[in-house]
Amino acid sequence: MMNNPSSKPNEKKYEYCKSDKTYTVVTKNGTLYPKWNSNPFKENTWICGKCYKNLLYHKALPPIHVRRSTRMDRIAKRVCHKCGGKTTTQQSKTSSSIYHIWHKHPIMIGKWLCGKCHADYINEPKRKFKTREERYAYISKINSGKGNAMHGNHGGINLPVYNYFQPKILDQTECY
Repeated sequence: MMNNPSSKPNEKKYEYCKSDKTYTVVTKNGTLYPKWNSNPFKENTWICGKCYKNLLYHKALPPIHVRRSTRMDRIAKRVCHKCGGKTTTQQSKTSSSIYHIWHKHPIMIGKWLCGKCHADYINEPKRKFKTREERYAYISKINSGKGNAMHGNHGGINLPVYNYFQPKILDQTECY
C-alpha cells in the first residue's frame, strides 16, 4: 500500500472505501506509481485499485462503450488553464485515430494544460531568458566592448588570406 499521490490528502475526493491509500503498480522500466482510477459515475472523484477491481468483478461498472463515451465527453469539456484553448489534437502513429493532448496541471488539482503550455511549463526552468529580446540584448552586451575578441583590432590583422578560386598546386613529393 502507498500513501495518497498528492501531498495534501484533502485535494482529492475518494469514493467507496474512503481510503487515502492504494496499491502500487510497476511499469516496464521498474518505476512504481500508485494505481488510482477515475470514477466513471462522478467527475473529479477517484477509486482505489482494490475498489475498481471489486466493481469490475461484480459488474457494477457501466459497459465499456458507456465508460469510453463518458471519458470522451469529459475530455471534450477540458479547457487549458494557461491559454484557454479547448482542443489540442495529434495524429496517432500506430493507428488512424486522432487523440487529444492533455496533461494534468502539476500544481493545481483538477486543472489541465494543453500540450504546448505543458511543454512551456516543463522547459521554463531550463531557459536562461524569458523572451527573445532579453536574449538578444544579452548577446549584444557580451559582443560589445571588451567582451568581443575582435575589439580594437580594426585592420592590421595578420590572418592568412586564401584564394579559394585559384587551383591548388600540389608538391610532387606528397603521397596520398
